[in-house]
Amino acid sequence: DDNAWLIKALETGEMEWNEPFGVDALVPGDEAYYDEQARDVQVTADGYVLAGYTHSVGAGDFDAWLIKTDGAGQKQWDKTHGGGAWDQTDAVVLTADGGYALTGMSRNLGGYFQAWLLKTDGGGVEEWSRFFGDPSGEEWGYCLQPAADEGYILAGSTTAGGPQAYLVYHKP
Repeated sequence: DDNAWLIKALETGEMEWNEPFGVDALVPGDEAYYDEQARDVQVTADGYVLAGYTHSVGAGDFDAWLIKTDGAGQKQWDKTHGGGAWDQTDAVVLTADGGYALTGMSRNLGGYFQAWLLKTDGGGVEEWSRFFGDPSGEEWGYCLQPAADEGYILAGSTTAGGPQAYLVYHKP
């Protein structure tokens, strides 16, 4: 089973502390299949925020997963986002209003892969989400940057017309 794992290293490269996140990390001896991954991490004013996916909690298959920790890596809260199909996040950025923006992929609209842009407040509660793509291809969001005008630039890939880079600018 996979777990999300946050490690803080000293300047020497030695581990200062490590914290696993996931159901089997919290329930020793649990025999069920769980799969959690952290795909990105950002430093916050008071700790860290991780984005990825979980297979053990949430609404369905795989769900986008946002984890907030304190400075010692102790989980303060976690939130899942998505529906009954496969959802995941691959990047997270801090937003000017103290929230988080995430990008990744969702299969919840029409069953095909769509690039997904999700905005939450500072507690991880969804404020809005947008999907990009169409049935002629599969789109993924891998990187995310805030734009100077409060929009977002999402970089990823698409298979529409053959494998290609995929770039989206969105201003809510």
